[in-house]
Amino acid sequence: MITVKKTKDCGNSPKNNLVANLFVALVTQNKNLLKSYIKPNFTCINSSEQSLEESLENQTFYNFKPIKKGTLHVLNITSHGKFAAANGKIQFSPKKFAYVSAFFEFNSASAKALSQVHLYESHNN
Repeated sequence: MITVKKTKDCGNSPKNNLVANLFVALVTQNKNLLKSYIKPNFTCINSSEQSLEESLENQTFYNFKPIKKGTLHVLNITSHGKFAAANGKIQFSPKKFAYVSAFFEFNSASAKALSQVHLYESHNN
């Protein structure tokens, strides 16, 4: 089971709360929530060089298998206009972790649909 811990700035506005939830959905591969925000012409740029659909379908998101247990620490959420960013750390065990970041571009400042996401990761393997 995944435990999610968010810092207090993750919900200090409706858009930051949405971005935090989308970030958690990306990391935990919550296809239903993600698909509700993905519209035609959506692009995803990630280190696995697969589309978000391929990554979700093949369960290879962030170059590792779906996370079954661990703790996702959502460290920072920032948003301005139609752009937002999220930063976090996935703690698999006391000595094994990965840092993950996502940069979101929505179709407008009202954040009704995603037009692009850039994903980054680093592991301590």
